[in-house]
Amino acid sequence: QRLVAAFAGASLCHGALPPPPPLLRGVRSHKRIDPAFEAYFKASNEDFDFWSEEWTQTKKQLIQLAVSDGLSPHKNKDAPTAAPADLTTNVTQRLAMLESFSAASKSRQAGLAAQEDKSRKRYAVQAAATKKRASLLHKWQDARQRQQAQLDAATKLQTRYLENSERLITALKQVHSPKGKKELLEAQQFVQQFVHEAWAQVEKEKDDLENATP
Repeated sequence: QRLVAAFAGASLCHGALPPPPPLLRGVRSHKRIDPAFEAYFKASNEDFDFWSEEWTQTKKQLIQLAVSDGLSPHKNKDAPTAAPADLTTNVTQRLAMLESFSAASKSRQAGLAAQEDKSRKRYAVQAAATKKRASLLHKWQDARQRQQAQLDAATKLQTRYLENSERLITALKQVHSPKGKKELLEAQQFVQQFVHEAWAQVEKEKDDLENATP
């Protein structure tokens, strides 16, 4: 250990060696890699980064919605039976937050559509270029299927997220009507159930992403 420390210190004194290039997921070494395979692994890494960030941001969205609904998705994920919180105070502020959440969800859906367009076009180009290389074409096909599976899950989740945000917005706007409080409680329960189900879904999708073979 002392030898390692001494070498590290000497490197700092005399000029450290330049860092190696970042490794691509699924590639052990950058030496003599086939350019066609390198293009695949680069695309695979870009997709991984996109979806990893997508699920991270989706978790943040769920936490925001949960707080607005008066609960935390971190607790009792398997038994979401907490009594709905009283949301009849600071209604204007709550509405403003929920409307911003809805706008953010629509923006994320646009981002998903852009990612799908990029993936579809890239696959068309690569499938044509590698049609005579069965093993590489198979990798591109697998990558395309993973993209579509992640897209399907994310799109459905954002659709439900938007529906539940709008449900809570509508209930809050009508809270002072004769049945307003009852309908608000029902909306809160719907949102509560959604948050817990969606949290579990995001955990599954992240796990699938991280354990997929590049």
